Amino acid sequence: MNNSHLRVVTRHIRRATTAVLLCLSGVVLAATAANAHTSLVSMSPADGSLAMSAPVHVVLTFDNVIQAVGDAVLVTDPHGASVASGAPIVLDNTVTQKLNPLTVPGRYTVSYRVVSADGHPVERALTFYYLQKTDPTATPTPTSTGGSPIVLWVVVGAAVILTLGVAVAWRKRSEAQ
Repeated sequence: MNNSHLRVVTRHIRRATTAVLLCLSGVVLAATAANAHTSLVSMSPADGSLAMSAPVHVVLTFDNVIQAVGDAVLVTDPHGASVASGAPIVLDNTVTQKLNPLTVPGRYTVSYRVVSADGHPVERALTFYYLQKTDPTATPTPTSTGGSPIVLWVVVGAAVILTLGVAVAWRKRSEAQ
């Protein structure tokens, strides 16, 4: 390979690397912007926690104010039956859902959909476990809910972009020969 071919290949690799870095920057900025909306700060009872006495309500606390429009909190028992009582109460960044008396030990699911102050819907599902004091043999086992899906998409996007960059550089190199 002579010096002129080497310069051409080097130039193509630089361009492909620059393109990959620009695309990755865009993916990271888009992911950051997507996560800039209201987020859940805490839930009471806490996500994945074990409650030895039956909670009478679920309290969701967010990092920003929640609009009192179109909010929904669904709390279901281990059999999928709703235990929510009435509509959720919104006060600033807190949403409270009253519960009917809990009678079944096991995993309870709290699914919510609220509207943040900027008008974007925020939704998620969490769990807590209820164990009646009178039944010590029914200890549920909390399970992990996994990581953030946005990280997976960033990694997949980066791999696709890198693969395309290498393919373009390889093709240019083949054409130059």
